[in-house]
Amino acid sequence: AEGLHGARIAAAHARLSARRARQPVEGSCPYAAAALLDAALHGLENRPETAAEAAELRLERATLSLEVGLRRRDALALDLAGRDLRRLVEDASPDFAPLTRARALAMCGVGMTHLAGLACNLEAMEQGRSLLLAAADVFPVDHSPLDWVAIQLALALSAERTGEPVEPVDLRQAELLTQGEGLIIGALAADARAAAETRAADRAGDLNGLKRVETRLRRRLARGQGAQAPLEWAADQIGLARVFLARSRLGGGALPAGLGVGLGEARLVAEELGCPMLNDAATALLAEVRLGVVGR
Repeated sequence: AEGLHGARIAAAHARLSARRARQPVEGSCPYAAAALLDAALHGLENRPETAAEAAELRLERATLSLEVGLRRRDALALDLAGRDLRRLVEDASPDFAPLTRARALAMCGVGMTHLAGLACNLEAMEQGRSLLLAAADVFPVDHSPLDWVAIQLALALSAERTGEPVEPVDLRQAELLTQGEGLIIGALAADARAAAETRAADRAGDLNGLKRVETRLRRRLARGQGAQAPLEWAADQIGLARVFLARSRLGGGALPAGLGVGLGEARLVAEELGCPMLNDAATALLAEVRLGVVGR
């Protein structure tokens, strides 16, 4: 019993280290966190009473390995993630561990669609989307809402890479489910909805559609300081920048003064609060804004 207690403490410590390592903060080391996960997993495996805990820890290690592999183009980390996910899918019964199996399938889909996008492989992209859709079937929105939202965001990202339209109803629902809670996934849902609606209006040359997105975002920002969680504020600033850039491309006017300042603040908020996806989005948009200002 004492050995099991120690193993569980080691697992909790390893999971906290992994969560910290996944954030872009100074001093975080994903490889050190992965070593802690390895040791903790060794302590929980081959114990019937901790089979579910070992599966969750393996999923944590796969998540860390996948993120490191994709971010750093690390083939060894991607290989480790693939092995862990394959074992989870094989071992997790659809009848007795459906959520673990579905989360592993969703992560396989995320990894495949990302790599397929880098390689411009449409067939692999479709296979990845199929895995995401299969996982989505296991997560009804009223049973596991955050899992459902995560899959909608992954599907929206894969559609963005292939240029396919995104169903706005799903993204609206994803935003409504997470709005006002101060969650990273809530800020990402708000950003994904604004990005999809802006992209659709931009492609259609619809200035009125862009105006509708702008009005919605401005109303939220106009509520005043403290009415929004910081990450949601950052997502809305990023959304407005997308709208202004699209409007400028369509001949709807010059970029407003101070746009770069708002984006810079949004980037700092995303960096400080550990949301690399919003940080990357703000950085890319800042580069576009600077090009637009220089090109005037």
